[in-house]
Amino acid sequence: MMRKKNNIVVGLTTMNTELLKISVPALGKLCQKFMLVIYNDNPMATVSRRQIRKLGYCGDLQIINGVENIGTLRARMAIADAAIQTGGAYPEWFIFCDDDDMLVNLDIPN
Repeated sequence: MMRKKNNIVVGLTTMNTELLKISVPALGKLCQKFMLVIYNDNPMATVSRRQIRKLGYCGDLQIINGVENIGTLRARMAIADAAIQTGGAYPEWFIFCDDDDMLVNLDIPN
């Protein structure tokens, strides 16, 4: 019997793109399929797909490079909007973390 596929979106907000070296490798080691949406809130730096792939993440990916600093709350709202528009199906779960956090578990509660 196959388990139901969970539509999970991990939203990662970043201001200091150097700190992605902490969070992205941990996400790459998770054994569950999910979509990663990164919002770069630093208009002076650009985050690229190639940069994220080199850090070890190879799943579904969307990157939003902001043109101005909008803050964490508005960045997370932009992540939710982007995931809903491009994900195809409405995601069942959103998990938000910052660039200096390590997400080590994607367990979904019953």
